[in-house]
Amino acid sequence: GSGTINANELKRFVRLWDNELTEAEADDMISQADPNKAGSINFNDFVEFLLHK
Repeated sequence: GSGTINANELKRFVRLWDNELTEAEADDMISQADPNKAGSINFNDFVEFLLHK
């Protein structure tokens, strides 16, 4: 794999992780995980994101 998680994959994971999240809340979490709007994050950034949630 590429070693990155794209925004759509992250959104699916976040919504599975907390199925009560609204679409807007999931989008907000993704914006926090990908502040540069690169469209993907690497695995280390993903782990950091999870540890701080």
